[in-house]
Parts: sequence; structure tokens; C-alpha cells
Amino acid sequence: MDHVTGFLYSLYTTLQWPIIQTPETKITIGSLVYLLVLVSVLLWLARRLQLWLVDGPLLRTRFDAGARQAAGTLVRYLVLALQLADVVGDELAELNKTLRRTASLEQAAGQSRDPAAALAYLLAAAKVIQVDDFR
Repeated sequence: MDHVTGFLYSLYTTLQWPIIQTPETKITIGSLVYLLVLVSVLLWLARRLQLWLVDGPLLRTRFDAGARQAAGTLVRYLVLALQLADVVGDELAELNKTLRRTASLEQAAGQSRDPAAALAYLLAAAKVIQVDDFR
């Protein structure tokens, strides 16, 4: 039992090592792993929703295969953007303002408290706009 406790404690302390540290923000190995796991699960769930829509409810419509795929893709990116917007949270309005001023996703995300989550949100939102503009 002591070995397990010791291992878990050493794992916890390792995950708390800062990768990037500024006066306002500290990004640790643990927060990066947490973000990667959550984004991976989110991507998987969004893909499953897209496939379910395309092969389920949208199959009963008169849409051709391309229109079904486009609608499914739009829903997928919309789910991603909404979920990542929830992660970014209260910084969302400021992030969008910064994006309009800089016109660079990376620069806008760099101004955020959590640059990795902000960049993931901006990329997903850009895909939603791209798919919406295509229609």
C-alpha cells in the first residue's frame, strides 16, 4: 500500500511541474495532459455525433450524401466550438476582440489565460465559419 501511495504522490508532483510560467499563468504538465484528454474525448464524441446524424436522422431526408456529410460536419464543428467556448469561459469576448485586432489565431490565443484551450476554440470556430460560408 505504501508503494502505491508513494507512486501516486510522485506522479502528482511530476504533473505539477510548470512548463510555462508567467506572473499571471502557470501551465503544468498535468494541465496539458488534462487538456489533451478532454479534447480527445470531445473530438471522439463530436465525431460519433456526426456519424450518428449522417447515418441516422439525416438518412431519412431527401438530402444527397454530400449534403448529409456537410450538415454532419457543421454540427460536429459547432459542438466543438461550443464546448471549447465553455472551457475558455469568461475570456471569450476578449478573445474575439483580440482576434479582430490581430487577425492571427496564434497571437490572439497567446493573450489568453489558457493559450492551448483558446487556440483550440479559435480553430474550431474558424472551421464552423468556413463550413457555414461554403453553404
